[in-house]
Amino acid sequence: MRRIEASDVTGASEELSAEIDLRVISLEALKKSCYRFSDSYYYSLSITDSGEAANVTFRVPESFSDDEKQELLQRFNRDALDQELREVVFQKTETVRNLILMNAFANTDLVEE
Repeated sequence: MRRIEASDVTGASEELSAEIDLRVISLEALKKSCYRFSDSYYYSLSITDSGEAANVTFRVPESFSDDEKQELLQRFNRDALDQELREVVFQKTETVRNLILMNAFANTDLVEE
């Protein structure tokens, strides 16, 4: 991942935008992806007036090639989908995790008699 320094975008920079359908990727998953990219890229996140989509705009140096721009958008979209799937797995396995925890604590003496 190419790290962008402040000096890279304070001068000649351009914006690269992606629109994300919030019926496919949750806002929570989108925020997590934005955070993961925040150490290397400047971005802004906004929700459309209808609330059905979100716009993510990255500031990149003008020196970015078209291939680098496409790669950034592809990596971001993959990461957002990955975060969404992690949320789905977390929700679907909550019952099993709770049972495992209950069983683990049931076999210990947490309270003295």
